[in-house]
Amino acid sequence: MDKDGETEQIIADLNGGTPVSREPVYEQTALHQGDDDIGDTYIEIDYTNQHLYYFKDGELQADTDIVSGNISKNNGSPDGVFKIVYKESPATLVGENYSSDVTYFMPFAYNVGIHDADWRSSFGGEIYKTSGSHGCVNVPKGAAEKLYGIVEKGTPVIAYYRTPVVLTAENARISNAYSYDKEAAESGETQNADAAAPALVPGVTVIPGVTDVPAAVPGADAAAAAVPGADALTAVPEMPAQ
Repeated sequence: MDKDGETEQIIADLNGGTPVSREPVYEQTALHQGDDDIGDTYIEIDYTNQHLYYFKDGELQADTDIVSGNISKNNGSPDGVFKIVYKESPATLVGENYSSDVTYFMPFAYNVGIHDADWRSSFGGEIYKTSGSHGCVNVPKGAAEKLYGIVEKGTPVIAYYRTPVVLTAENARISNAYSYDKEAAESGETQNADAAAPALVPGVTVIPGVTDVPAAVPGADAAAAAVPGADALTAVPEMPAQ
């Protein structure tokens, strides 16, 4: 819901003096409209078991082991309900002290996304606890290629931990934020995290074109079940990509 926009529209409707029937003013609308705004087509990311699933019309189409954000360095990947903002191939992910070329990139939480990671020889297990990413979800190149070919922009992403994980206050604040450069993100324009969220993601630029409710989540018995203040799937600013 666009609260400011809806407030303005309500005032205008009242001043008009005639009955009005309309849709609310939304910041974003979900790919699927229903009780949960998720539907039967979605990506599910189980951070605890380090595994990703893609369901299409309720049928499992792809799954893979992953490596997510490094918990020991407080770079845990964001949990919640998001969506694929867009897809980019190839892309270069640039941080303060690294530059990583990837072939397939699918951001879902500002500049946190799913991508291949040729520098890794193994995935899954407990790698993420001490040698994880800066926040992105690393997958084998073959899995990234398959997902890139079948996953559509706007696909819901349900990501969760099955056991408690303490994020830094900074990361927790990012994970619950809902402001971002919507037009730039959805048009695929280059995102500069310094400009978009200077206090949250210092020194991170993603090139080219890198940008990222409440419901019962199928297959996620311990998933975060609600995202405060979200009436539809929401792209949010997040941690540096790797």
